[in-house]
Amino acid sequence: MAVSLPLVAKFVSDTPRAHSIPRPPHAHRQDAPAPNRPNPTAPAKRGQNTRFALWLYIGAGTCNAFCVFGILNWLPSYLNRTRGIEFDELSLPLFSVFVSGILGILFWAYLGDKTGMRVPFASTGLLLAGVCVLLTAFAPTNALVMTLLMLGVFLQSSYNAQEFATLQAMAHPARVGATTGLYNGTTVLLGGVGGSLIPGTIVALTGDFQAGLLSVALGAWLVSLLMAILSVRSLKQQTNSRFQ
Repeated sequence: MAVSLPLVAKFVSDTPRAHSIPRPPHAHRQDAPAPNRPNPTAPAKRGQNTRFALWLYIGAGTCNAFCVFGILNWLPSYLNRTRGIEFDELSLPLFSVFVSGILGILFWAYLGDKTGMRVPFASTGLLLAGVCVLLTAFAPTNALVMTLLMLGVFLQSSYNAQEFATLQAMAHPARVGATTGLYNGTTVLLGGVGGSLIPGTIVALTGDFQAGLLSVALGAWLVSLLMAILSVRSLKQQTNSRFQ
């Protein structure tokens, strides 16, 4: 990173050079957006393409990656050490949790595209996902714990389902690739490392895997808060644009 990032900053441009890209014959025409479909450049026109909104979203993505990697890395140890499930019996429980995430992405992606409420769904989903993780501390049976974890991952996937659709709608059309790279690299680096380091440190200090898992709930609630701020901010901008 110490070598590559300065080189990227100096030599890689996210602005296309006019002489290097052939202009198609119909480039002067701008087709109107299809009826009942969002115009991909509309968010930029409404002033949503700001550095504050982008970094707010990167913060939400980092916390979401923290939750994802925290569950991926620590769930087997939690189920074994805290819930007493032997490692050779973890295949079905872990498979069920991951399948619920896949089904959740399909469900939330369809619902988000159908209604256009991707960000509010993600905010609500992560809020409830954190509640599910919190309730595992009070669940008396392993069956109830697995049900809560499956439901929590299903709800958490409401963020993953809209992740890059929302990001690319915020980006300037000429910088979608660069913005996506910035977001993906930052969130995976910081959130991925944090998802391993923070729960592990908590477990090392307390000897309690349940406490480490609860840190994931805090991360989910932080995602929910940041997405709620983005949702309210977007709503205010839409309201202002209607009166202008």
